[in-house]
Amino acid sequence: MTANMARECKDNRNKRAGLWFLASIILFFITFASVDAYFVYKAVSTHTGVVRDKTYERGINFNKNIEQAHIQKAEGFKGSARYKDGALTFALLSKDDAPVDNAVVTAFIQRPSHTGYDMELPLAYQGDGIYTVNLDLPLNGLWKTYIDSKWEQQQTQKRYQTSTMFVVN
Repeated sequence: MTANMARECKDNRNKRAGLWFLASIILFFITFASVDAYFVYKAVSTHTGVVRDKTYERGINFNKNIEQAHIQKAEGFKGSARYKDGALTFALLSKDDAPVDNAVVTAFIQRPSHTGYDMELPLAYQGDGIYTVNLDLPLNGLWKTYIDSKWEQQQTQKRYQTSTMFVVN
């Protein structure tokens, strides 16, 4: 009887060890799946939704944009934009450093990290090729602006485009 009892005791220990091992493996995979589920939840719930609109059209127009940049460079117009004390200022000069007057200048302002804050604003002509707009931006941080200016010169429509980034404190 002692040999049977020893065998049963050994079998019980093996069963417990097997159950312990099985429970450990199951617990490992449950923990792993729970952590993955948490990361998926955080990724989906914190996504700001910043996605480009009309990406196909932008891709098709890419070569046109490159061509426009080459034309702009060849014409020699110079523009510079800066943000200071709540105002966006854009200076536009011709090839011979003469100010470009009476252009229609528009700023497209974006918050790269968040959607819903994009705006399109006209810049007012101040004289001597200077155009400005006062900005009341709702958030501090990085902002990006695309500036588009159009004007007529010798009965030909000219265009100058530039972009810049600035930080609001």
